[in-house]
This record gives sequence, structure tokens and C-alpha cells, in this order.
Amino acid sequence: ISETEKSMTFIEYKNETNLRFNKYNIPEPDGKEICADKIDIIILPALMADKKGYRLGYGGGYYDRYLKNNSTKTTKIIFLPNELFIESLPADNFDIPADIIITQTDIIKTQEL
Repeated sequence: ISETEKSMTFIEYKNETNLRFNKYNIPEPDGKEICADKIDIIILPALMADKKGYRLGYGGGYYDRYLKNNSTKTTKIIFLPNELFIESLPADNFDIPADIIITQTDIIKTQEL
């Protein structure tokens, strides 16, 4: 994650890949960047999501910016407990919805794939 640009990249990870801790003390792989057109599926972090695929994230907008600028063919998936899947959340025009939400009991297809 680049704090100056508020952007992120995805890095190839293998068993032998070294990890380094970022400023939030989260381990990140230290390696080769993956080209966006090579990413078929992305798992989006979410605190909550709605039936249209919009999510309450962690407030940085990194995933929305990445998806807007890089990959239209990437299938976007959220894993979420049933109780955090709700009818509707507020969404801005820059929010990118998930295609699929998976809970303990359901698989919800929110967008045409």
C-alpha cells in the first residue's frame, strides 16, 4: 500500500516469499507485483455488505480505487457472516460492488458475471 498515492498493488506470494511488516504491523509479501489482468478473483474485506454487493469496508477506499483503475474482468467476492449481510447500505458513485457474497447459508450473486 502506498500512503502517498493511496493505492495498492498485489504481490506474488509463494511459500518462500519473505514478509515485511507495514506501518499497521500487517505482514505483506516482499516480491514481484502481479499484473492486474492476471487476477481472476479477488476477496474483498468487509465489515458488512448488502444485497447489491456494496460493502462497508475499513475506510481507505483502496480496493475501490484498485478495481476502478485496473480490472473489469476480476470476480469480486465477499465472505461474511449471515448477521452482517443486510438489505441496503449507502453507496457512493465511486464504490465498486462485489459480484458474489458468500455467507454460512447462502451464495448471493449480486452482479451479472
